[in-house]
Amino acid sequence: MRRLLTLLFLAAAVTVSAQVPDSKGTDFWFTFMPNYHNFANTNQFNSPAWRLGHQLYVYIGAEVPTRGTITLRDRNGIESIVSFNIPNPADLYEFKTFYAPYELDGFNKAGDVDFAAMDTEKPAQQSFHIESDNEVTVYALTQGNLTSDAFLVLPTDALSTDYVVTSYTSDFYLDGSGAPTGPSTPSQFAIVATEDATIVTIDAVDETMFSVIGQSQRVELQRGESFLVQANPNALLRDLTGSKVRSDKPIAVFGGHQRALLPIEDRANLGSRDVLVEQLNPIVTWGKSAFVTPLEFSSDEFRTSNNIYRVVAAFDSTVVFRDLVEHAILDAGEFVEIALTRAEVVNTSRPASVAMFKKSAGPGTTGSALVSDPFMMMVPPAEQFLDSYRFVNVQAYLYRDDLT
Repeated sequence: MRRLLTLLFLAAAVTVSAQVPDSKGTDFWFTFMPNYHNFANTNQFNSPAWRLGHQLYVYIGAEVPTRGTITLRDRNGIESIVSFNIPNPADLYEFKTFYAPYELDGFNKAGDVDFAAMDTEKPAQQSFHIESDNEVTVYALTQGNLTSDAFLVLPTDALSTDYVVTSYTSDFYLDGSGAPTGPSTPSQFAIVATEDATIVTIDAVDETMFSVIGQSQRVELQRGESFLVQANPNALLRDLTGSKVRSDKPIAVFGGHQRALLPIEDRANLGSRDVLVEQLNPIVTWGKSAFVTPLEFSSDEFRTSNNIYRVVAAFDSTVVFRDLVEHAILDAGEFVEIALTRAEVVNTSRPASVAMFKKSAGPGTTGSALVSDPFMMMVPPAEQFLDSYRFVNVQAYLYRDDLT
């Protein structure tokens, strides 16, 4: 499957309330969770053409001319500083770099399992730090061969200490008869500390690589350190959605999936997959009202199955309404998954988080040219709607494995 990458970003000055943090700032911390990199363990790893298809992108937008720096820290803790200048606010600044030194390593990098090289559930050095003279908006994109997703990066002043994770169900392999044979790519989330001596407590709702259900993890992170959590690969259908992450100092949290097939219930009919990633909003910024709308099918996308959305609760006895009709009652850490077939107003009795998910385009047959694949998008609560927006469309490098 080959496809073009089209992204829609929203950014603007917020006017709804001085107490509601917006997406603009002068200081940002983030990391890149594991993607899936075809041919990473072959000689193509050193091919310049192959490397162009496996990049980490950073996009920076400004409303006034500004300067700043991007500090990249690799897996060995070595920092590189890149200066940027945006003299014309109409232009979007783009930075890109080869993924390998800066992306977190999980248990499945390119079809292989290398437990010794994993960054899973231990402090890791990989992170990005952006500082600017004036307020900017930052977007990040992770790209592999036939798998990519982007996310809005929240400024440090919009972070907090209490999160509930949104991700998606781990994928699995099938044998020739269509029976599941073992794990493939996992549900995952990651944390970045913005201050030294940050104590983080993690209560995962499902088994992770090194913890069982009901076992809390407590870890100390230094400024700029990351912490990756992946679902246990030794069982099928693990899902970290609903996991709780708390800290004593502000942290950045990112949720998603290394390379998801969506919806997983149609694994036998759909095969195309993509990495999922979004930066998660702290609970303090959640709302009680959201609007979801159907996603248009592409011209050659299989009509099999539906796009979906999930509503995740942080508090017990959270009632979920669809167009004012009661649909579910959730306790803290629970979620409901709903087919996205029509425009709906989603209301909740207590603050909740809503995320939309694009389904797989087709069976993923080699040589196909299906356009559109899974992505994950957090839905902002209506309480945080803005009064103006900026739309940006970008084209990342398209790697074709039939060209030398």
